[in-house]
Parts: sequence; C-alpha cells; structure tokens
Amino acid sequence: MTTERSWLVRYTGGRFFSLLLSIVLLLLVQPFLQGGGLGRTALRVLFFVTLATALYTISDHKGRALVGLVLILPALAAVGTSYFVAGEGLLASGLLVNLLFLLFIAVNVLRHVLAPGEVAADKIYAALCVYLLLGLLWACGYAALELLRPGSLQVEGVDLAARFGDREAMFSHCLYYSFVTLTTLGYGDVRPATPPAQSLAYVEALTGQLYLAVLVARLVALHIAGTAERK
Repeated sequence: MTTERSWLVRYTGGRFFSLLLSIVLLLLVQPFLQGGGLGRTALRVLFFVTLATALYTISDHKGRALVGLVLILPALAAVGTSYFVAGEGLLASGLLVNLLFLLFIAVNVLRHVLAPGEVAADKIYAALCVYLLLGLLWACGYAALELLRPGSLQVEGVDLAARFGDREAMFSHCLYYSFVTLTTLGYGDVRPATPPAQSLAYVEALTGQLYLAVLVARLVALHIAGTAERK
C-alpha cells in the first residue's frame, strides 16, 4: 500500500494535482454557470472548493495552514454576508482578503517549485498552479476595484459593473480579462479605463512573463543538476 501511494503521489503530484484540477475545472465551467439561481449557487460552491483545495496544498505545515485559515474564513464570511447586506464594500473587502489568501498560497507553492530537488511531476503541477493562481488573484483585484470604483473596467465603452449587474457574471468577466492579460493576448474587448486598473493590468502582464522566464530557467537548472547527480 505504501509503495502504491508513493507511486501515486510521484506521478500525480498529490495535492498540487488536486489544486490544478480544481482551478482548471473552475475556469472551464464558470462561463456556463452564470444564468439562473442554481448555476450561480454551483459556481459559488465550486469557487469555495477551489479555495479549500488551495488551503489543503499547505496543510503539511501547521503554521502556514493556520495562517491560511485565518485569511480564508473572514474572506468567505464577508463574501457570504454581502448577499444579505446592501452595498458593495463588504463584497469588495472579501475579494481583497481572498486576493491575499491566494497570494499567500501562491508564494508557498512557489517555494516548493524553486526548492532544490528532482524535477518530478509534483514540481510541474505546482508550477502550473502558481501561474493559474496569479490569474485568480488578479481577477479578485479587478473585481474589487470595479466594485469600489465602477467604470475601472469597460466593455464597449460601458462600465463592467453596469453591463453585467449580476455579481457572478461580472467576476466571470474579470477572470476572463485577468487571464487574457496574464497571457498577453490582449483582445481589447475589455479594457482598463482608470489609472489604477491600467497599473494592475501592466503589472499582471509583466508578472506573467517574468514568472514564465524565471520558472523555465529554474526548472531547466534543476533538471540538469538532477541528471548530473544520477550519473
């Protein structure tokens, strides 16, 4: 049983594979879960599962897991309460704390990626997780900014918050814009219309490109070092 478990962890990346799978699932299905109460509920549940899986990735260290828990609980409470309390400030606060939580997770997963050792499946999955986490946390930032300063993002000259009054639909478009920016595709259908939004956009694009450059160089170096040690 131990041998089988070790083989499974080695070739699936264990908790990193679980996080990667949950993020990819969220990104794939969220455009189809915006309409209707059931779809919106399913989207909230899926987002919660993604956050819980992210917390699971650092559960091997009690101190980090506790910090993650301290961050995620008030974030979820703020977002949940915002559905019953008028005003957008509470939801924006919850999104900002979610951003901090995702940043905390990304930094800790990145530590694993950059740590010395063999470039096995877990490092590859962890590296992919960090890249996708960057897109998620920037999406939270865009959504919070649009809630606090409507018109920060625009679609065809119309404020994103006004164009998509539904919160889930607005966040979905923030996700779309975030990953389009992270990958520097730049379709131009959603554009930053205020200086803070523009700053977020170009910092995200730079971060995405620098991450890929540093990541590839580091993984190649680790692979070469591991190959040399085995000879």
